[in-house]
Amino acid sequence: MEIKTINEVLTELNPTLLSDIKGYFWSIDKINTNSSEFKSLCVKHPELSEAVYILNPNINDSDGSIFLGTKGNVVYTASFFANLLERIELDFLLESIDLTKNHPLEKLLKQNFQF
Repeated sequence: MEIKTINEVLTELNPTLLSDIKGYFWSIDKINTNSSEFKSLCVKHPELSEAVYILNPNINDSDGSIFLGTKGNVVYTASFFANLLERIELDFLLESIDLTKNHPLEKLLKQNFQF
């Protein structure tokens, strides 16, 4: 079975969020929706019952986590960080942008070098 890409699985994901995920501004994880922590959080925030994925910021200018549904639609934007929820393996490949493209040291960065 061939693993799909993020674009093929999260078809309703906002293009800006997709770009931010690929640019390492947000981390994406799949939530273990059977965990007791997630079930407890759903009691406090019933909107989360449709959540499958969670986005947590990799930079400090965000106010909380973003929860996504099965197709990447935003189901809840939290005012808290839920980065301790149990996670399971993603069901898609996440392609990253090439951070070395047009970098002054591009050739050096792509070589297998050691310090």
